[in-house]
Amino acid sequence: MGEAQLPAGLVSGGIYMLVNTNAAANNGYVGISTDLRQRFSTRMGAVTELGFSRQVMDKIGVNWGKVKTRDTPNAASLYPAWADPGNYAAPLVSSLDGCRVNYERLVVRMMKMHWVPNDTIANNIFVNTPYVNPTTIDITVKVS
Repeated sequence: MGEAQLPAGLVSGGIYMLVNTNAAANNGYVGISTDLRQRFSTRMGAVTELGFSRQVMDKIGVNWGKVKTRDTPNAASLYPAWADPGNYAAPLVSSLDGCRVNYERLVVRMMKMHWVPNDTIANNIFVNTPYVNPTTIDITVKVS
């Protein structure tokens, strides 16, 4: 089986999503970290030490990246520049259309609504409370 390895591209701060599609689990998690490599390196020992099989690990997806935001176009700026909220320390909050938005909480609710709606999302503090959009315009979330 060998020792579990982190992907080469897992560097710096960002947001991450884990989705476990194994039939017995089928759950997910969304988190943020100022250092993604450090966040996951401390957990990789558990993968090796607990002896998770390749078949189990192959059904656990990890996505990570940066949050990019852009205000709604207006007369002064048809296409506002994309912005990164910054340092990925909790809470991941910045301004969108003049309102404070918690992006980690927003992605947790998106996961619950669209990706694992009938299963467990481990972010207990965010998952069971409906997300209330603080802006006056719909928020579009894209994951790529």
